[in-house]
Amino acid sequence: MSAKTTLPDVLAVLTPLFDQCAPDEQRILLAVLERLAAEHYRRWAGSLSDPEQTRDFLTAAALEEHIAAVAEGLEPNAEQITRRLWQRFPHLRSLYADAIAHLSHVEQWEVQSIGEHGGAGLWRSFAQAEANPEIRAKLLACAAADEENSQFLIRVLKTMPGRAG
Repeated sequence: MSAKTTLPDVLAVLTPLFDQCAPDEQRILLAVLERLAAEHYRRWAGSLSDPEQTRDFLTAAALEEHIAAVAEGLEPNAEQITRRLWQRFPHLRSLYADAIAHLSHVEQWEVQSIGEHGGAGLWRSFAQAEANPEIRAKLLACAAADEENSQFLIRVLKTMPGRAG
């Protein structure tokens, strides 16, 4: 990454959306964002020439989809809430994509790693507020999965030329 490039603060971009959501919508909003992250992982995978790296990015995409499915499974009205969120935030897909579009893939991965870590923090905060121990455990598993993808990207970044190993 160039010393002059300032990476976008993805959490600052997305936090106002959560502030506009009712508590029952917030976990589903994060699930929607997990699915959008999966789209980015698949796009990145499609641009890679190394089959092993491609496989790893597709695995990360699958993990994002799994996180979303778990979260949606905890909310009986997930489908209705998702529709409502897309109506309220029709720009959601482009919001993040536009924020990182001007960045190199390496810089995008750095932003995504930070975002994954932030997502893990949100899942942990949802878990902390959850009274049901079974649901709390599932939310903590979502947090761990987001951290897993954050660490995956950190490992990838360490292999890039000019990066500390």
